[in-house]
Amino acid sequence: MKVIVTAGGTTEKIDDVRGINNFSTGRLGSLIADEFASSGITEVIYIHGLHAHMPDNSAVRSIGVESARDLAYQLEKLIKVERISVVVHSMAVSDYFANGVITDEQVDEYIQKKNPTTSSFWRLFSKNETKGKKMSSSSEDIIVRLSKNPKIISKIKLWDPNVLLVGFKLLVNVKKEELLSVAKKTLSKNDCQFVLANDKSLISGDNHQAILLNSEGIVEEYKTKQAIAQGIVKAVLKEKEK
Repeated sequence: MKVIVTAGGTTEKIDDVRGINNFSTGRLGSLIADEFASSGITEVIYIHGLHAHMPDNSAVRSIGVESARDLAYQLEKLIKVERISVVVHSMAVSDYFANGVITDEQVDEYIQKKNPTTSSFWRLFSKNETKGKKMSSSSEDIIVRLSKNPKIISKIKLWDPNVLLVGFKLLVNVKKEELLSVAKKTLSKNDCQFVLANDKSLISGDNHQAILLNSEGIVEEYKTKQAIAQGIVKAVLKEKEK
């Protein structure tokens, strides 16, 4: 049985020296990968952000990715070619990517034109390709256009409907009822077998309160990252035995 665990955060380039990151460390994902590896799984593949925690088990196969598009490419290739049984998608994927940059001077010049339109404003960004370049730091302000990334979790079952999928839902400082409600929607919308619901305000180091759900309701509640890793592996293996 082959298992993929995604972990850490993505980096979306603004230019060749700057990017937009998130705060995910990949610590939980690394523990999940280690737990799967120690359970006797045939192969564990760890797809991770460039600055993520790495698993301790040397048997885990690691693949580093930078952007959401890099992640989608690696996941699709692996799922379609390598007969993946389980995907635990704990990676914090950026909702947006940088799609062009303009300076405050360019905005001033644009505003002074006659009959400016929204469509012509967006075209300013397409003329400012930053790939293979470093932006000048002479401008006091810059505007970065952010465009929507595709939701990778929604594609996994399209690539292989037989994959057992574990999704993650993170909210910040919400009531338990709201957290569970949103997690259930994630479960249904993406055809997940399980979703881990967690609230960032209840995470501090390895202290990590979270709730594992399936279509029947709450499977288990946890208070540490280690307990989450053990609980997810136990739930997945039990589901695979059915």
